[in-house]
Amino acid sequence: MPFIPAANYVVLELVGGLTGGYGPAKLAFVRNLRDGNHDGGPGGHGWRVPPNHALVVTGVDWQYNHPQGAAFAGTRQIFRLSLQNLANPNLIERVFESSILLGSRGEGGISEALSVGFAVSSQARLAPDVSPGPEGPPFGINHAIVRGYLIPDV
Repeated sequence: MPFIPAANYVVLELVGGLTGGYGPAKLAFVRNLRDGNHDGGPGGHGWRVPPNHALVVTGVDWQYNHPQGAAFAGTRQIFRLSLQNLANPNLIERVFESSILLGSRGEGGISEALSVGFAVSSQARLAPDVSPGPEGPPFGINHAIVRGYLIPDV
């Protein structure tokens, strides 16, 4: 693997309720910076891949809490990431899926290290959802982290 400068490593955290966020919960990612700050993106509408770069995603962590708790123990939830084109939001393609069985209290989570990964261009954003859900908040997708690094997109 080639040398990657520290500034090119990316850790994204999922937050809800952002204007322009994806889906009914208005989900979007913010970038957690290495100095303890975060980058909420243009106008605070979610972080975007910088122009002329691509984000290579290498790992995803996520947690889910069902609002009905133990009544949904043993059921499956699938966390999905899609790429949504910024210029034409109707263009959306799924690039990642991860499933879990909820534990005895209707909760679960997993860390996924991607052996191949996928790339996100500056002309798209990550669009998260969960099935069958519900997404939340306050229950649903309780936490999600996406890790990767930036490369030139030539």
